[in-house]
Amino acid sequence: MAEYLPFEIRPIPPFTNEWAQLAITVYAALLDEGIYTAQEVEGMADPEQHEVSWLPNDRYLQLVQLGGFLGPEFVASVDVLRRDDETAIIEELAVYPRYQGCGYGRKLVRAAVASAQRAQLPILEVFALEREPKAVSFWRHLLGAPTLTAS
Repeated sequence: MAEYLPFEIRPIPPFTNEWAQLAITVYAALLDEGIYTAQEVEGMADPEQHEVSWLPNDRYLQLVQLGGFLGPEFVASVDVLRRDDETAIIEELAVYPRYQGCGYGRKLVRAAVASAQRAQLPILEVFALEREPKAVSFWRHLLGAPTLTAS
């Protein structure tokens, strides 16, 4: 019988090597599908190139980056950003492909929402690009939103 490993969520430092490998792996599938270019994928995994250019005046504060672990294995992450005194943004939700569909993304989102609530940010936005159909579908399903405005 296989050993059961609980899914643990905890804050992680931004841009660790483990996180970069997760980002590269997750975005590689999007690269193969033609959704991203190789340069875009490289930039997302590199702290020197990573930008949150969609925020007004490029202003944001990373509230927390959460990692999801099965035992010692890093399997997923999500970022919670603070745009202003009222708004938190959830972005960069990533789950290794072999663990997608297991509920780990939903658990990370719940933890991200709790982080925003603890920071007393009453407005919560999610960031998903329209060119990422799986991400848009995930958020529609999770939020129960028949129409979701995607950027």
